[in-house]
Amino acid sequence: MTDADADVPAVPAWIWPLAAPPRVREQAWRIAGLAEPWTRGARALPAAVAVGVLPLALSWAFGIGGHQAVSAAGLALLCLACVRRDAWRSGIALVLLAFLAHNAAAMGIAVLDPGAAARIMPGAADYWSKQQTWIRTGWDPEYEAAVWIPAHLGQLGGAVLNSYVSLGWITFTEGFRQVDWMNFYSAQLAGCSRHPASALMLGWHVWSLARGLGFAVLIFEILSLSLGRLTGRELSTPTLRRRRWSAGLSCLAADAVLKGVLIGAVQQWLLGDLR
Repeated sequence: MTDADADVPAVPAWIWPLAAPPRVREQAWRIAGLAEPWTRGARALPAAVAVGVLPLALSWAFGIGGHQAVSAAGLALLCLACVRRDAWRSGIALVLLAFLAHNAAAMGIAVLDPGAAARIMPGAADYWSKQQTWIRTGWDPEYEAAVWIPAHLGQLGGAVLNSYVSLGWITFTEGFRQVDWMNFYSAQLAGCSRHPASALMLGWHVWSLARGLGFAVLIFEILSLSLGRLTGRELSTPTLRRRRWSAGLSCLAADAVLKGVLIGAVQQWLLGDLR
């Protein structure tokens, strides 16, 4: 190795021991910036709403699935564009806004056309059936601490790994799939409750909201780590990274605490409100 070679910083491995060659690094950086104009100013809000709603609307119109993966691809591009400039507030806000818009549209479809909603949201009808059993009996094996704590830890590990290797696409796809279960369940619950608005809000359990916020923060951080190592760029500071990890994990801890404290009261209220 020559003295000139020694002055060139080593490119970090993306997935050990693999380091991307220069051409791949530059191409990845370029692709990550494709949505940059849509993450600034007045364009950002409609872009996030469109990502969350348009694929779902097309799935409903044509009676086909796949909207979750399409929305996930668009959302990953928006988030990566924010990751490039370490605009973490904007990135997390766009993720939350896209999911909020998607949830509103999905619940509307599930109210207006539950049969079509069940077809384009695989697993949603089964989830509603399981939740009915939980509401009426107060028991669901998946809500037992010995089951859901390991399951949620596994979900966290899977989200970290999948976000890193797919730059968010796999995790966002899974996220849209899971919220569609909640959306379908909440819409059907409202339809058979005496107080639909309250049932709709409680059907979207508060601990699920804490979990969603936690994952939004963590996914941004994992995308920043992955894109930085893939392209050989330092995209954030150690202080900001620690803060994002702390905030994300704190929200996930709040998910566990809120579920443990409130699950019985929520189930009793929902049961008493059924028609």
